[in-house]
Amino acid sequence: MREATDNDDPTIADGTEIWRRIPVRLGWAVLDHNAEPPRVRPASGAFKDNPRGPVSVFIVAESLGEQAVLRGHENHALVKLTVGLVRACGLGILRDPEGGGPGHALHIGDKNRRIEIDGERRRACEALAKNCEWVASPPPVSDL
Repeated sequence: MREATDNDDPTIADGTEIWRRIPVRLGWAVLDHNAEPPRVRPASGAFKDNPRGPVSVFIVAESLGEQAVLRGHENHALVKLTVGLVRACGLGILRDPEGGGPGHALHIGDKNRRIEIDGERRRACEALAKNCEWVASPPPVSDL
């Protein structure tokens, strides 16, 4: 287990699956021609910080289903990734129940930092975008 830091909660296991809501609109998803086979994936911007603060995610709990995560966010899709991937990108994850309920958490760290992952050097936000999977409602290719 990782050491505790101000930017990471070691009580959240690397294998914990987390979900991120992705707006279904132009610019938030791309057709990745470099993937084998080519696939629609979130744009790296979906994992960057916004002016209001860090990117938020949900820690998946058995009691928190995808419909609950998407409630009130009808124009969003849902992707999953693991806390281990977040950490492999040099980022931390902290619980933030006051920001959005008991399953809410934040990615902490420089999303533009260049890292090596899967033998390639890329920005952390690109690695997250390329390595996540759709859980609900990926945008159709015709919309890209």
